[in-house]
Amino acid sequence: MSGVSNALYLQAPFTSLIRLNDFLSYSTAIRTSNDLASLTDIAADQGNYWGLPCPGFDPAHVRFDNGTVNPFVFDGRPYGESVALTPDKKLPPGCQ
Repeated sequence: MSGVSNALYLQAPFTSLIRLNDFLSYSTAIRTSNDLASLTDIAADQGNYWGLPCPGFDPAHVRFDNGTVNPFVFDGRPYGESVALTPDKKLPPGCQ
């Protein structure tokens, strides 16, 4: 996904996984409902590429609907390079 205001929008309760995507040119990486206030790793074992070099994810770009930073939602295994079209066996090492 590229050139959007919010790369992702999540509402509570969030119970899915979002992984192996490329998110580029966004204003807010993840926008959440104001009630999404539980520790949430959106990716678990394999993350996403956020258009940033390692560490790969900027938590300052996760915001509640009210505009404040949401410190509870993160991508725990981001990549520092594109992964969306990469076969699993050729994935680069994740940041960390």
